[in-house]
Amino acid sequence: MEKRYFKNIDFLRFVFAVIIVTLHTIGIACSNIKTFPLIHYIRSIDKNMPVCVELFFIISGFFLIVTLKKDLSVIQFLKNKFIRLSPVIIFTVCLFLITAIFKITKFYFIDNLFSIFFLNGLNIANHHSPYGGLGNVHSSWYVSVLVFISMIFFSIIKKYGFKLFNLIIPVLIVLGLYWKSYNIKGAISFHLIRGIYAIGIGTVLGIFYLRYKDSINNVKLNISKRLILTLLEGGILAYLLYGIITTKSHLVMTDIIFLFVILFILFIIRGGYISELLNNDFSVKLGSYSYSIYITHNLWLDIFKKYLFTPDIAKVYPEYIGGGAVLAVFISIIFGVLTYYVIEKPCTGYLKKKYIKENNK
Repeated sequence: MEKRYFKNIDFLRFVFAVIIVTLHTIGIACSNIKTFPLIHYIRSIDKNMPVCVELFFIISGFFLIVTLKKDLSVIQFLKNKFIRLSPVIIFTVCLFLITAIFKITKFYFIDNLFSIFFLNGLNIANHHSPYGGLGNVHSSWYVSVLVFISMIFFSIIKKYGFKLFNLIIPVLIVLGLYWKSYNIKGAISFHLIRGIYAIGIGTVLGIFYLRYKDSINNVKLNISKRLILTLLEGGILAYLLYGIITTKSHLVMTDIIFLFVILFILFIIRGGYISELLNNDFSVKLGSYSYSIYITHNLWLDIFKKYLFTPDIAKVYPEYIGGGAVLAVFISIIFGVLTYYVIEKPCTGYLKKKYIKENNK
């Protein structure tokens, strides 16, 4: 199945990437301010923003299934992931090394090696650098978990087929959601738990689509039904975003995931005018920027934390911190877009041509 058929999903991917960048920026912008009234409100709105990572995982799990090539070996599968995901991480690590030479940032060598080899999200080493020992590119833990869990799911499907996988995955989803909802501590990485249940939910959506894709692709709706579905799409999308960026809705993580699953199905069906309107090439273009924005914004977080979101500035000019946060998010997005065109797109294109065989495309 051609991934770009689901162009409207790419729009959601971009929105969630911007929300994650905003979440991290709020965290460092408000870290040195205690008295300015607006900051108390800003701090209160980021409770559910981290769930956007789960929504990323769900999207990835869906595409894992609908683009599955069982004729690949596990090694080929991992090679494809490395070619697709590593250039931007390596580029960002190199930027941190350069800025560290000029004393702009600090560089955590071993932690960053773990990032490059997709290991930092597995918690197999207890590093003591900032951001939980995840290294300079701390958001790359998502990539680490994505690759590891996707490899396991791919291996199960390849060796045992969907029959066993369909028996295992509901159990993993329920246990993972329970584990995360009640913050149960254990030997398994907290990051891995998030990946297991969220990617698992995505695979269920993928299996659902493959099973009913003929009916979905051939569905015909009259105007009244389309209007009803449009209201559903708009209402769920608005309430979902409201629940993510504010605590007033009283939604918890599981509620947001549930709403997103419904919205995802509506976007797959494309029965409403919103999902149809967003199913365009511009959404694809926005979605293509998401990964570079998500990875490279770590650099700007460190730079702004050192030069703008400082205790002295926060003490003297607390009212300007909000504007600084907006500026930081804007620069992160623009730099991510530039990285896509300068690094991600040309590098992945070159590596695919050179190292991926024709029957592996």
